[in-house]
Amino acid sequence: MKWFYTLLFLTIANSDSNAYLHSSTIKRIFEATSVSIPRTDGAGRSGGAGQAVDSGVLRQPGATALPPPAFVTSSSSPPPSPPSSNDKPYDITILGGTLGIVLAASLQSRGLSVCVVERGLVQGREQDWNIGSNELEELKTVLSEEQIQSIPFIDYKETRVAFNSDEAHMLPGVLNRGISPKSLISAIRSNFESNGGVIHESTAVQNVTITPSAAVVRSDDLTISSKLVVDCMGNGSPISKQIRGDEVANGVCIVVGTQAEGFKPEYMGADLIVSDDDIVELEQNAGERRQYFWESFPNINGKRTTYLFTYLDDDSRRDGVESVWNDYVARLPSYMKENHDGFGAGKSVEECMDDGSFKPVKSFTGVFKTFKNSPIQMQHDRIVSVGDASGVQSPLSFGGFGAMLRHLERYSDALTEAIEENVSHKDDLNLMNGYLPNQACTWMFQKSMSVPMDDPRDAVFINRLMRNNYKGMMSSEELVWKSFNQDVVKPGPLLKVITMATIIDPLNIPTLLKVVGPKELTEWMGHVFMMALYNWLDASLVSPPDKGGIEGWRSRRQRELWKYGSGRDYHI
Repeated sequence: MKWFYTLLFLTIANSDSNAYLHSSTIKRIFEATSVSIPRTDGAGRSGGAGQAVDSGVLRQPGATALPPPAFVTSSSSPPPSPPSSNDKPYDITILGGTLGIVLAASLQSRGLSVCVVERGLVQGREQDWNIGSNELEELKTVLSEEQIQSIPFIDYKETRVAFNSDEAHMLPGVLNRGISPKSLISAIRSNFESNGGVIHESTAVQNVTITPSAAVVRSDDLTISSKLVVDCMGNGSPISKQIRGDEVANGVCIVVGTQAEGFKPEYMGADLIVSDDDIVELEQNAGERRQYFWESFPNINGKRTTYLFTYLDDDSRRDGVESVWNDYVARLPSYMKENHDGFGAGKSVEECMDDGSFKPVKSFTGVFKTFKNSPIQMQHDRIVSVGDASGVQSPLSFGGFGAMLRHLERYSDALTEAIEENVSHKDDLNLMNGYLPNQACTWMFQKSMSVPMDDPRDAVFINRLMRNNYKGMMSSEELVWKSFNQDVVKPGPLLKVITMATIIDPLNIPTLLKVVGPKELTEWMGHVFMMALYNWLDASLVSPPDKGGIEGWRSRRQRELWKYGSGRDYHI
């Protein structure tokens, strides 16, 4: 995928020099770093099994490419017999190995035969994945306690949130641990292969054909037959793209950043979400305004990862990725002035690169499009979508590792039972990705944190809203603030935060209602009602006798939707 950065180089090089004052510095960062593939799979690297990055997002978030050829088709003919790559069909083929290997290991340990197909290598990146202490428990389904303890990690105890104010809140146990993806994936892969799992690396899938008796995955030199196919190819999955077609994204999160050396060694603080300015206007694009946020974590290797991100709508008039990079370079010295000697002395990024005090070793670019019509529903039998490919994550999130761990048990139970009960019809398998009202609720948050083109709202609005929300949140019990910050919305905590924010700053509520609009507000209230109903159903109804067959499978999937759709799966 180096062509992505080549195209971005050319875009920046050909940009108006008055519009992008830091183009030369951006190019130097790219030249100095080990080129990182854009983070479109939610795990820090692109790929999956058949994914390609849409170059249209380089200029404007709303830009679209020509429709790709159909990735999934149906055929009434039986699959090749015997398949050229496996004499006996697998139970499940997972497309996309970086996070797919986690699910694959869980399924293989339950006695299923699983094959993983990855267009790159099934290995973790060098830069840490961040996770909360309580989320580590989910790894025990695929790793032993001894293996978990052997994975290199850094624990910074707590993370900070602040919104252009001296008032900051510290969150113990929220994304407070950085772990080595390379060691983690290596250990999970070892367990998977030891249990008989099969991996095909450097294998780009060309298409998937659904037949009456199997799903057939084809690459240039492989044909793999299985009962089910699981799409774990991330945010840019070609299967998801085929289903969505020309559907316009409801939200976009653009993320850029670096992993770099040169920060004060004693600085071990971690920022979960921090703003150091109010809504800013883009001088080079009249009518566009953005609210920027920072995220920064120390790394195991002594370096520091720092991201700048912003939430947008998918308006084609918007400027694109290169303008966010320009603002990253312009704003980083101010953000890190207390923690970097050169920036503290008033030097620019380029000046610090000149004197060697700022040494970027990796760069990251991500464009995450999100859709209200999520989780996605498959149009063919024998296919299931999981993780970011399904859209199960919050529109505020741009990392899929935590979401995969949260749903790992649910996915594993459903797929194991699907093989046992011979479940293959799309209407049944789509119950794995049914309506989750708590996820749907988060769309109002995304809308309130993005600024539409030509929107005149007060520049302090978003920071004011966030400060009020966190004041109310952090004065509540741990369950309230921790669940929110780990992307799990629960009805009780949600209503408590809204009530307290209203009491703290009632004059901001009319502005919020105007920003959100009556249509969005009505939809949101409906989702809140359904979340409360799901919560009551999961808490109150006695579990029916465990039934076998397809009816039992459907019943258990519905109970899981009640549980996960109300956040009752979440535990501190």
